[in-house]
Amino acid sequence: MVEVLRTDVNDASVARLLILRIQQAFPEYEVNFDLDDCDHILRVKCKANAIDVFPLVLLLKECGYYAEVLPDLPPVWPRDFRCSWHWRPQQFLKTV
Repeated sequence: MVEVLRTDVNDASVARLLILRIQQAFPEYEVNFDLDDCDHILRVKCKANAIDVFPLVLLLKECGYYAEVLPDLPPVWPRDFRCSWHWRPQQFLKTV
């Protein structure tokens, strides 16, 4: 299982310290940050069990940082979407 959280962590050295802290508290979790993402993503992976997000968010809060789970959203356009109309910009351009 994988959980993706939005955080306010923006420093790589802080992220490394938080990873160590999370791994001490939850040794079965694989953890990494993506600080280049606009949401400063924290990814948590666990092969054995479901991830209990509440204690993880609480741990970050105790360290002075904010975290919230990013919801799983379906894609805006399904991959097999077929448009029934065709965009022809020439139809809308007026010649002067």
